[in-house]
Amino acid sequence: MVKPRPQQGEVYWTDPEPTRGSEQAKPRPYAIVSVDQLNHASLDLSLGVPLTRTDFNSSLHVEVPASEAGLKERGFAMPEQLRTLAHERFTRRLGTLRPTTLDELLKRCRVLLR
Repeated sequence: MVKPRPQQGEVYWTDPEPTRGSEQAKPRPYAIVSVDQLNHASLDLSLGVPLTRTDFNSSLHVEVPASEAGLKERGFAMPEQLRTLAHERFTRRLGTLRPTTLDELLKRCRVLLR
């Protein structure tokens, strides 16, 4: 495990286990959506959105093209699965979302947090 100082918009390979109920399980990429003030605080916590390769045809999901953020395949960010992640769950940094992709993801997170 690495001890990262994640930045908003970065994508990390993350192990979310243990999970409960309908939470996304299995190690997978997570996009960091929290502000850097939280990401760099001594709490060592960030807010992340998991990515999946499955297209669920959800209007909430944000498509992330292959090669963006270090992904080898097209993925879909799932803002309805937003969760707090301890930095010790991050195993490696994959890359960074394009600004337009991050903006769209943050917009869809805000829809859920009104």
